[in-house]
Amino acid sequence: MHKHEERCRDLISTPWGWIGAVYTREGLQGLVLPRKTREEAEKELERNFGSTGKGRPWKELREQLRRWFDGEEKELSLPLDITAPGDFTRRIWEEASRIPRGETVTYGEIAERAGSKGAARAAGQAMRRNPVPIFIPCHRVVGATGPGGFSGSPKPGLKTKMLALEAGAGRGRNPVRGRGDSR
Repeated sequence: MHKHEERCRDLISTPWGWIGAVYTREGLQGLVLPRKTREEAEKELERNFGSTGKGRPWKELREQLRRWFDGEEKELSLPLDITAPGDFTRRIWEEASRIPRGETVTYGEIAERAGSKGAARAAGQAMRRNPVPIFIPCHRVVGATGPGGFSGSPKPGLKTKMLALEAGAGRGRNPVRGRGDSR
C-alpha cells in the first residue's frame, strides 16, 4: 500500500453475492470474492485490508465485473495498485495474468513458467497471497489432479464455478484439468 494514498471501498452486488473492493487513485488494491451479504463482504474487506476510507462506487470496476459475471468480459483491465511480497510471488502473479480466459495451467506449470521448476507448492502459496482475484486470475491455476485449493472464498466450488463461467458453461467443456505435476 502507498502510505499517503486515500483508500476507498466499494461493495458490489453480483449474481453470486457481494464483492468488496479497496482502491486508490492509482488502482485496485484488494478484492473480496462473493459473500452472502453486504455486511460479510465489508467485514472481510476490513479483515484482509484494514480500515478504508469512504465507500464510493468505482463505475468502471462495477461495469467490468458486471460484464465478467455476464460472461462478456474476456480480460479485466483496470489498473492495479499492489506490491508483491517478493520476486517469486511477483513472477507467479505476472504469469497468472497471462493465462487466457477459459484456459488453466497447473501450479507446477506456472512455477516453471516463472523460472522455478519444481516449485508447485510455493506457486500455490503465491496464488494464496493474491489480493485481487479475478484481476490476477488465480482461479485459472489448478492442481495436477483437479482444481486445487482456493482461499479466495468460503464457498466450496467457487473456483470451479468461475472456471465454468469463463469456459462457457453448458458447452460440455471441463475447465479443470491436471497434467501430472505435483502440488
